Amino acid sequence: FEQSVEGTYYQHEYPNLKIKANLYDENLKVHMAMDLGMNDTFSIGFFQVQTHGNLETPRIIGEYSNNGFGIEHYADVCSALSKARGWVFGKTYVPHDIKVKELIAGKTRWDAMKEHGFDLVLVKKHRVVDGIEATRQFLKEVEIDESCETIRLAIQNYRKKFDSKLGVFLDAPLHDEHSHPADMLRYMAMGYKYNPPQDNYAIGFRHQIRRYEPQSQNITSGFDI
Repeated sequence: FEQSVEGTYYQHEYPNLKIKANLYDENLKVHMAMDLGMNDTFSIGFFQVQTHGNLETPRIIGEYSNNGFGIEHYADVCSALSKARGWVFGKTYVPHDIKVKELIAGKTRWDAMKEHGFDLVLVKKHRVVDGIEATRQFLKEVEIDESCETIRLAIQNYRKKFDSKLGVFLDAPLHDEHSHPADMLRYMAMGYKYNPPQDNYAIGFRHQIRRYEPQSQNITSGFDI
């Protein structure tokens, strides 16, 4: 870790992460935050909100990432998780520009995801630097399941661009394998800060993501959770 600190955004938060085992609570809904890569990695973080009196604690319980698939694939992943693990889905936090990016001609990803049954919440439009600061605060309170290796690596390695000619770090994130889960985490942090889920209990309620035929013969082989 010490070798990767220079230029990383969360170097002070990473050593103090609350990493725990078996955080999933069957009594709570599972919410999602997504970074929707257009022709790139699609990253999903699954989280719950645990309540103790007036104190609420967000818990990241799982992660999933893939590329080269359409919305149908991710709807199918969620459906498979609901069936196999009994997950009851709640809100899905997505970036504000989802309404202007086209999935296919004439249809935005917002429209496509709504048609597939996702209960969408637009994350407040923000500057990346403000989102990073919100994530820093979020990381001080969130608990992360030990199985979420990709998210933990992203927190450790999400870094600024380096200008080799000038020998300085620029105030802009480097686009690499860690930036997609880091962006997803930023959307989760901003969504939780400005529009936290209000209905977190799963008892007596089941929100179904509509199931479609898998695009793979063994869809569960891509699970990171």
